[in-house]
Amino acid sequence: GLSIGYAALQQTLTITTAATTKGETWSVKFANLGTPTLGGKAAVSTAATITDTLININIDLKQPGDSAVYTFDVTNAGTIDAKLNAAPTITGLKETDPVKYTLTYADGTAIAANDTLAAGATKNLKLTVTYDSTVTTVPSTDTTYTITAVMLYVQDLITIQE
Repeated sequence: GLSIGYAALQQTLTITTAATTKGETWSVKFANLGTPTLGGKAAVSTAATITDTLININIDLKQPGDSAVYTFDVTNAGTIDAKLNAAPTITGLKETDPVKYTLTYADGTAIAANDTLAAGATKNLKLTVTYDSTVTTVPSTDTTYTITAVMLYVQDLITIQE
């Protein structure tokens, strides 16, 4: 004979998950560009400009020893903690160039990879551009050095320990 088997009992189990992404903001930006402190015969050739993500500075360094120092803030106006992906990348100068460029925190501390910028926090920075006072020759014509410093902030992910 032919037999047919049926499962007499059965149960369906269901999992329903509601994942809500909470309203947060990401807003790391420049702010509060100060008036430069000029040393020697340095002069502002074009007034500096600032936007949330860009600062443009144009200065004339006329003789060895001249300098310009700018202060400004990097602020985290968002609700998500940030950190520097790497130390600032500075391009446009060779070691042998007479122009020297430093970007530090306002107290002179080096800016480093993984430096944090908590939500709502602000850090004061200082940019110094100098005409090397130890040069032994000066150019007879104007030489423009286009220097770029890039700071990449990324989300500061929290590592959960199990």
